[in-house]
Amino acid sequence: MLLFYKTHLFRYVLAISAVFAMYAFTPGGEGTTAKPKIDLKTAPDSIKLDTLIKRAYSVMGTPYKWAGATPQTGFDCSGYVYWCFQPLGIATGRSASSLYNMGKKIEMEDAQPGDLILFKGTNAKTTGVGHVGMVVSKKGEPLKFVHCSSSKAHWGVIETVYGGSYYVKRYIGIRRVL
Repeated sequence: MLLFYKTHLFRYVLAISAVFAMYAFTPGGEGTTAKPKIDLKTAPDSIKLDTLIKRAYSVMGTPYKWAGATPQTGFDCSGYVYWCFQPLGIATGRSASSLYNMGKKIEMEDAQPGDLILFKGTNAKTTGVGHVGMVVSKKGEPLKFVHCSSSKAHWGVIETVYGGSYYVKRYIGIRRVL
């Protein structure tokens, strides 16, 4: 009988401890260290940019998937850009060609992190936009961009240094949307 009471007392103490622990470490609970959530749609541009770049790098290596727009299913180039910008409330569209007139045209030497970089598609006979990436290098640094590539040599979300790359001959322009 004593064992029965000890077991139930132990379970009771364990349950009470769990409730206190849950209260202490949940947002709004006593002793919490959680930061308040920021509404990225109204946040300053510096916070938006920091969030955008961290989000872009968080899925490096995610495989290419035609028409994909999530890390779980994979990305195509515009799906990757769409996914990166989505929490900021900036609707980038779901095709690379739809991004050509978005935002403001920027000269390459003025490119900054978060700018979109547009390229012709893989078919050399076409002149329209067929690929998009996002600049991650700072002004004055060698141009680097992240993108989701369908190339067999570089499949998925990768970072590319523009100079000397395959993309130089396909370059169309840079657009600032943030």
